[in-house]
Amino acid sequence: AIVVRSGATPVVRDSSFVDGGGINIFEGSSPLIEGNELEGGPGIYGDFGDDTRILDNHIHGPGQQGVDMGSAAAAVIRGNTVSDKTDGMWISGGALVEGNAVSNGVNTGITVVEADVAAGTPTIRGNTLTDNLLGISWNTEEGVIEGNAISGGEGGIRFVQGAPEVRENQVTGATANGLWLSSLAAPTLSGNTICGNATNVGIFGDAPLRDDGTNEICEDAPSE
Repeated sequence: AIVVRSGATPVVRDSSFVDGGGINIFEGSSPLIEGNELEGGPGIYGDFGDDTRILDNHIHGPGQQGVDMGSAAAAVIRGNTVSDKTDGMWISGGALVEGNAVSNGVNTGITVVEADVAAGTPTIRGNTLTDNLLGISWNTEEGVIEGNAISGGEGGIRFVQGAPEVRENQVTGATANGLWLSSLAAPTLSGNTICGNATNVGIFGDAPLRDDGTNEICEDAPSE
């Protein structure tokens, strides 16, 4: 395992961590973590600093989150492959999460949790989420979910609260809901394709469906 302490900005590159030897980032440090393989146990986790870069790592095998960050306002998490974890990624703050492939998660591919407003708003863009129990769980006020391909599992995107911009995503193959909106959620939808799910859009309580008319939301298949 590697522990990155306060104020450090190291480069961790092209290394292997096996059977629980993850990378722990303490006290807002801002490392570059690139091109590593992490197998089993925890992945990359802790209190990320604003300039943290997590790029092109392969994180796989049983264990908790592949990437679990604090409230870093400008961290970049890009090009990583995460598979067979309990949860793929836990995100808060203003991170850019882009171009990752997350598959076979026991729970959720990408979970976005509430953070202090000063930490910024997250952007979840261009990720491929396959056969996780749930593709994305959104539980913060503002942000962007854009250009993601979500397939398989029980659910595509679950909106617990907030009003993110949700643009040009494809959600298909969920055995329950493609989109799930709670009464506290009011996402704005544009250019999305929500088709081939058991229920394409599930609305609970008084949640509004803010469809700007550019979405393709298919009719649900008739129950047998």
